[in-house]
Amino acid sequence: MSHQPETLQVTIVEGRQLKTKDTFGENDAYAEVYLDKDYKQRTKLIKDSNNPTWNETFSFNLKKGQDELKIDVYDDDIVGRDLIGSIKVNLQKHVIGKGRLDLWLNFPVGISRSSNGAIHVIIEHHALSESSSTISSISSAKQFEQLAKLYSEHIDEIHGKLISIIESTFDDTLSSYEVRAPMPSDCFRTLVTRHITAFYNAVARIVSPSDLILLFTRLNSIFKQLLAKRLRQLRIANDGGPQHGLLTSDLLYYIKQVQNFPGLEMLELHVDEIWTAN
Repeated sequence: MSHQPETLQVTIVEGRQLKTKDTFGENDAYAEVYLDKDYKQRTKLIKDSNNPTWNETFSFNLKKGQDELKIDVYDDDIVGRDLIGSIKVNLQKHVIGKGRLDLWLNFPVGISRSSNGAIHVIIEHHALSESSSTISSISSAKQFEQLAKLYSEHIDEIHGKLISIIESTFDDTLSSYEVRAPMPSDCFRTLVTRHITAFYNAVARIVSPSDLILLFTRLNSIFKQLLAKRLRQLRIANDGGPQHGLLTSDLLYYIKQVQNFPGLEMLELHVDEIWTAN
């Protein structure tokens, strides 16, 4: 790749005949698009469809050495996610210098030799000349500076409002928590699959990766405090007894689901702190 500033626009248009991963019904499908595994962008979730339509466009700044675009499509379900198919596009071979590419990509066939379906993508490559890039950066520098200042002034307030909303939701949900089989409990399923997932989907695409970690660290702290309060009400102790064992199953479910979200894989949750929380 050249050293000129370059951008890549990727539109995930639709999927076709995606292989069903759910036991009952069709897939709840979404796609992840990335050049670097540390920065993934994802589409919205399309429920109950093996032929989902997304029509979402993502932009990337190409860096030296980034020669491969990756697209993964998943089926989201209550206990995690299943990979439907994964595509790699060689940018040097198929995209760079060609302007616009509009095509269907077939997912590799699995061990069963049955089709995993296909995905429709539009990829556009743009290379800016040094002069146009410089002019653009000079003219917009002051606007970026003003926006950065405004963002910095209000980000704590915005984070506070987001956390306040989720705290109220957690409190309502955990106030009715009962430690009894089957596990995971209905309470924890509701907490994770409805409330935490909704919170993640709302913020993951509008905050930076570091802010996402910060928000979920605060969310996790609130979760532990509210759960500890409920356990004191239920008089459940860290004693290795039957109820302690059931609670541990719920906590392991919570850990697995939260760390399954893109960008939160390495988030330390320290759920054992529920026994020392005030």
